[in-house]
Order: sequence, then C-alpha cells, then structure tokens
Amino acid sequence: MDLSDDLLHLIFSFLCQKDLCRAGAACKQWQSASMHEDFWKYLKFENTRISLQNFVNICHRYQNVTNLNLSGVLSAESLVIEAITFLRHLKTLIMGKGQLGETFFQALAECPLLNTLTVSDASLGSGIQEVTVNHDGLRELQIVKCRALRVSIRCHQLRILSLRRTGMAHVSLNCPQLLELDFQSCHKLSDTAIRQAATACPLLASLDMSSCSCVTDETLREIANACQNLSVLDASNCPNISFESVKLPMLVDLRLSSCEGITSASMGAVCFSRILEALQLDNCSLLTSVSLDLPHLKNISLVHLRKFADLNLRSPVLSYIKVSRCSALRCVTITSNALKKLVLQKQESLCNLSLQCHNLIDVDLSDCESLTNEICKVFSDGGGCPMLRSLILDNCESLSVVELNNSSLVNLSLAGCRSMTFLKLACPKLQVVILDGCDHLERASFCPANQPYVLRKMYNRDSLHKR
Repeated sequence: MDLSDDLLHLIFSFLCQKDLCRAGAACKQWQSASMHEDFWKYLKFENTRISLQNFVNICHRYQNVTNLNLSGVLSAESLVIEAITFLRHLKTLIMGKGQLGETFFQALAECPLLNTLTVSDASLGSGIQEVTVNHDGLRELQIVKCRALRVSIRCHQLRILSLRRTGMAHVSLNCPQLLELDFQSCHKLSDTAIRQAATACPLLASLDMSSCSCVTDETLREIANACQNLSVLDASNCPNISFESVKLPMLVDLRLSSCEGITSASMGAVCFSRILEALQLDNCSLLTSVSLDLPHLKNISLVHLRKFADLNLRSPVLSYIKVSRCSALRCVTITSNALKKLVLQKQESLCNLSLQCHNLIDVDLSDCESLTNEICKVFSDGGGCPMLRSLILDNCESLSVVELNNSSLVNLSLAGCRSMTFLKLACPKLQVVILDGCDHLERASFCPANQPYVLRKMYNRDSLHKR
C-alpha cells in the first residue's frame, strides 16, 4: 500500500535518526521523506560512533541544524571544529567526556546564534593554560564536573552559568548580565576566588555556593553589598559561615543546611530579609532557638537539630513546617493563617505548644512523650485552632486526663496513651475515636451522648486516615 507524503512524514516524525537512515534505504520515496530537514534540526549523537566524514556530510547537507548533542562521542572536538562552517544556525550544543582545548572554544565564534552550551565530565585545556570562553551571544553556559586549571568566561550576554563540581583553582568572570551562578562543590576554588567572581556580577539574583567549604562571612557580606538583587542563596555545607551581619533585603529563598557556624544569633540577619519565603536550616548542630517574624515566610525546614529547644514563628502565609529529629525541642509557638497541616512526630521533649492557626485542619503529635494535659486547651474552642478536624495524639504517654471541647473536630486518635485514665469529649462533629492500647482508661464521657455519628469502637489507626 502506498503512503502519502504527509502520512509518511507523520510516521517518520516518531523515529530516531538512526532509524530514519535505515528507513531511507527502503525506497526512493522513503529516502526523500527521511531526508526532510524537519527531522535533522536536532542532531542527537549521544554515545554514538560516527566518523568524521559522515558527520561533516550530515552537517553540510542539513545546514539549518539548531541543536547538536555530541555527549560521549569520541573525538567530538574534532567533529565540531571540522564542521563548524556548516553550523552557523546552531543554538544549543551539548558536549561530554574527552578533551576540549582552546581551539574548540575559539571555534564557537563561528556560531553567532549559539545561546546554550553544556559541557560535562570533560578535561578543559592542556592542564597548564587558562581556558577562555568568549562568545557574545551565549545566554546559558553549563560546565559541570569538568577538570581545568583556570577558567576565564567573557560572555557579555550570559544569564546563567553553572560550574558545578568542576575542579579548577581559579575562575575569572566578565559577565555583566549574569543572573544565576552555580559554584556547588567547587572544592578547589578559594574563598577569594569565589568572592571576586560573584562580586563581578552586579545583577546576580541566584547564587549556589553549597559545599564550598572555604567560604567565609566576609565573602557573604561583600557579595551582599555588590549584588543587591540577590534573591536566592544556597550556602549549605559551608562550615565557616555564621551569617551574622549579612544583610540581604531582597532574599526570597535561603538554604543554610549543615552550616556548623549557624547559631541563634544568626537569626537576626535572617530577619533582615523581610520578603523571605523559604528557609532551610537542617543539620545546624549549634542552633538552639529560632524566632522569626517574617510576613512572607511560606515554608521552613528544621531537621536533625540536636540542641534545638525553642521555635517561635509568626507569618500570615506560613503553609509548610518540617520539624524532625529535634530531640531537645521543648517549646513551639506558631502564628499563621495559611497553615493547614502540622506534623511534630517523635518530639519527645516537647511540652509547650501554642498555636494561633485559624485554618489548621490536621495535627499529628504522635510519640510526643512529654506533652501534658495542658495540650487539651490548645485544641479546644478558643485555643487558636477553630477549623481543626483531625488530631493524632498517639503514644503521648504523659497524658492522664484528656478533656476536649471542640466544635469542629471529626477524627481523634489517642492510641497508646497508656497513662490516660479519664476522657471527656464535647465534640458534636466527632465521628472517629481511636483508643487502642489505652489500658488504664477508667472513665469516658461523650457529649452529646446520643450523637449518632460518634463511633466509640476501637478503630485501628488506618481507619482514621481513610476517613
């Protein structure tokens, strides 16, 4: 059956270039259809063996190529250099593995439309000379997991630069339009080199210097002064910073995980970032307390803080709080109109909880062994959680008398509260009560007593979640 050219074109659009070549050998119609330039604007030769002559012939035949992927191709540098005169419409180039010398980067000037260059897992230069990337049209440059002695980047239109995991002793930047800079895990870069590179980019909005162990507070302060539009900063795993006296008023996203120098005194500088929306403070071993009043803060993460004892958060838009493995945490105070779910599981030292969260629906305080009977006031009417529907207090072994007066509560779990002897519930909407393992319960009171939707049977915990 003969296929129309349009139908054949549609079918061939689903084939990779290897299969197109095979299909083109079938007949003249298929050969003509397989050679349509629509199929050859994106040349994907990743991890493919291709001879120099074949590559040059393809580039000569299809000179409208816009995307070229040569990652993992042997002698990819030679292929590009030999075919560069046919790649004048190239916009995106991906290279990976092998050696890329100065000649390769100089040849890129023959591609005036090139705006994105990605190089990964490659050796740059000869190992004794500086590698220079100089291109007037380049907008995004990714040099990832590469090896070089010195790198100089002079791209006046560059917006995004990543040097992640690249082993280099020095980097020089002349990129006045740069907005995003990534130095993650550049272990060989000195504090001075990072400082000079970042401060040379006055429009910088996003900076990732995580796992650059040499970075100091002095560098952060100079970057703050030079890059006043900085809105995203990742300084995680930088043991020498305390963040004190660092003023970043435009900061929106701040990550300081595993920074050994972060203490409660650091929170003063954090408070200076009044429009901050996201904060990450995981594994900051010296942090003992966090007190923040930030009107735009939406989420915060506090994980594995061994000395952390006091949390006080006030933000009308706070919607996500992650607190985990904070064994010393005793006091939590939260004020938010956006928070709907709060999980504080296994906080065995937690004994004081204050909530003013008018849209809070679900609370899980499982295994908080130090919670006392006073917790009932927090979750009763007038306690600050008027929309509460689900409350889990499983294995809170210090609870002995539980009295709840809540007009919105639907689900309540007290499984494993072995010290509880008295239970009084005045919750007209209550449908599920879980009392598994409450072996010492002597008296229970439900009001109203004739409420048909109150289920007093011993449901397992799964049934609460299902409902």
